[in-house]
Amino acid sequence: MIDFTGSFPSWNIQVRVRCTKNKKKLKLADKEVLRQLGAPKSYIKKGFTCAARSYNILINKQGYAVANIIFDKNQLGINMVAHEAMHATFRILERANVVFCDESEEAFAYLHGAIVEMICKELKLIKK
Repeated sequence: MIDFTGSFPSWNIQVRVRCTKNKKKLKLADKEVLRQLGAPKSYIKKGFTCAARSYNILINKQGYAVANIIFDKNQLGINMVAHEAMHATFRILERANVVFCDESEEAFAYLHGAIVEMICKELKLIKK
């Protein structure tokens, strides 16, 4: 399993990404995050049934807001990375009480681009 965390210190956030072809590991990673979020047991039991998932924000021990994203490597592509990064971007900025509008559009675009680039480089979808 590929497992890495990208940090954006000026935003006080981290994006943790996990990616594997192994269905069992995908389900275990999914259950771990859902438990941390306090999801209902019935939802956790259902397991990972999609190509990728972006989760609500967790606060880690260092005080960083952490966005978790899990990808099924069998179905991985730049479009999927951009899609899940957009979910993470909205959740991160929503947590910071930044509402999407004309005045905040640049913040959303910048953060989204940074997350997509970080993930694509780590997963070798683009050259570093």
